[in-house]
Amino acid sequence: MKLFSSSLLFQCVLLLCSLPLFSAPASAPENPNFQGGMDSVSVTITNPDTVTICRGDSLQLTQTNNVNDAGLTWRPVEGFISQPDDPNPFVRPVVSRFYVVTVSNATGTASDSIYVNVNQLIVPRLVSDTAICQNSALTLVQSEVTNSRGTTYEFTPGRFLVDSTDVNSTFLPRTAQGVTFTLIATSADSICADTQTVRIDVINSQLNISAEDESAQDTVFRCNDDSSIRLTASPSAGLMGAVTWFPTTGIVGATTGPSIRVNPRGDITYYASAEVNGCTQVDSLAIRVDSLPPFLALADNTGLTAEPVKDPYCIGDTFYLLGTIFDVEDYKLVQHEWIVNPGIQSANDSYNGVFTATDTTEYARVTTNGGCVDTALIQINVIKPPILIFDPPNPFVCAGVPLPVTVSFDPSAPSGTLEWDDPLNTLSCTDCLNPVVTTNEPVTYQITVTAEDSDCPSSATYTVNIAPDLFLEVIATLPDGTPVPAEGVREGETVIFSIANLPAGYDGDLAWSGNGSPGTGDGPTITVVAPGGSPSLVYSVFATSETDCDGEGQFSLPIIQAPDVDGFFSIPEIISANKDGTNDNFRVFFETGTSVEDYSLSVYNRFGQEVFESTDPTAGWDGDRNGKPQNLGTYLYVARFSVDGVEVERDGQFVLVR
Repeated sequence: MKLFSSSLLFQCVLLLCSLPLFSAPASAPENPNFQGGMDSVSVTITNPDTVTICRGDSLQLTQTNNVNDAGLTWRPVEGFISQPDDPNPFVRPVVSRFYVVTVSNATGTASDSIYVNVNQLIVPRLVSDTAICQNSALTLVQSEVTNSRGTTYEFTPGRFLVDSTDVNSTFLPRTAQGVTFTLIATSADSICADTQTVRIDVINSQLNISAEDESAQDTVFRCNDDSSIRLTASPSAGLMGAVTWFPTTGIVGATTGPSIRVNPRGDITYYASAEVNGCTQVDSLAIRVDSLPPFLALADNTGLTAEPVKDPYCIGDTFYLLGTIFDVEDYKLVQHEWIVNPGIQSANDSYNGVFTATDTTEYARVTTNGGCVDTALIQINVIKPPILIFDPPNPFVCAGVPLPVTVSFDPSAPSGTLEWDDPLNTLSCTDCLNPVVTTNEPVTYQITVTAEDSDCPSSATYTVNIAPDLFLEVIATLPDGTPVPAEGVREGETVIFSIANLPAGYDGDLAWSGNGSPGTGDGPTITVVAPGGSPSLVYSVFATSETDCDGEGQFSLPIIQAPDVDGFFSIPEIISANKDGTNDNFRVFFETGTSVEDYSLSVYNRFGQEVFESTDPTAGWDGDRNGKPQNLGTYLYVARFSVDGVEVERDGQFVLVR
């Protein structure tokens, strides 16, 4: 704080007068005449040099001095709550200003100052808690705010007000719901804020006018030839006093009371006034009186004509439904709607309609003009086309095989006559219901159908497809039922060929041919033996039938060629069983290094008795049986073995000598 001597006090006062009210001052100038020291008079404000407060808040000013508050006084006195000679007074300034404290004694005078910045928060006072009538407007502040000085406002809840940020908002209750409003005022710099609340209760006092046979609404539409209607005024709750109605034009009978009857001839608004639960209320109901063109308001609902004139129409015909012409300027609210309108091509709200005949229908057009309604009806008869039933429905036939066709009419539609288009001359007749088709290629017939007792033709189609030749899928298996290996079969191996896709109940002939044994056969399967000297086993099958389509199939198998193994072994034709060590035994003699597997050898005498048997390739027969030499002569043998994976079977005879 800066200190002022008595010689500078007058200058300080002049300085205060020249400063703006709402701006913090510059630092006070130093006092060049001030003499410090223990003997000097001093005073110091202990608050900060500048203090900001919200408007309406109070502030305590505090100071210290060395003269025991002698001659202490504060100025100016505006905004003081305490006495100006109070050492630590309370102030509530309305505007921003300086405050100066001065002390003095016989030795001198000293002063100090503080600037109090008053934030300009404009807070209006809300009205007191109260109750108001429904539909009565109430301004929520006691006095209108014309200059908010940047203060912003927010009423909550805001949904009951047009603008919740308008401090001068008016509450207009449409329902009997009471509301507690809260007003929050916030200064422009958002430093200061103020909150107030007020409770507004609403007296349930709504007055409602309703018209008989009408839902609650503000306007009733009537036609000029309608009879009178009853209007009734009723309270939303509680008691209602006497009801006065005005104007009296069109009122039939008494003009007072809760209900009246009216029959106005032109547009009019009726008002009802009554006291409801102590509140005077007024409600209104407007009646609009309209009319229709005279030719529409007919009791028999006529007013439509069809062009061209035809009965019945054919499906697909175009026709027009027309009404009588009138001047729409005389009926400004007139509207039209086709409410039953199958096949309509024009706009659904048109007065005259364009249609495509689809089915027999009573067409209906509704015309409205305000409260007037007319429905115009007209019957349009449409004959349905015959519906054909074909037997067979989607045929596939073999080329050149005759196909009988039968046509009948679905009983749900009319019968008629047929005309077949047959450019390829494949039908037995072209105007009958039971033609026979004979064709070598697919054909689609165009059929003209005419419903009986009409000139309405329609069209139909019938397609006959040619079935492809029967493709026979041939498969090959071994006798045990397993598939033939992909590498093929060996010479002399047995194979069974069969047809995998033969149609059930097929009654045609099946003929096989191939290069195996047997070379031909018939039936669904054939069992053959693979030949030698051929690279493959090939069999074909041919199917022929008088009622089904011909077909064929083929299967080919590679034949695994057996290598020549005769050079790997030899079999003697004579043995001398004299035990001299030379040619004493009968056996199969293999070349050194030959791989022999599955070996067996049997020797038989001329009576068919087995005299020797062995599975050892190195063992042979020495001419004895059970230790006894056998008779000289011819003997038979059977030898079976595999040489390097090739199966070999040999049989023959040899001679035993000694």
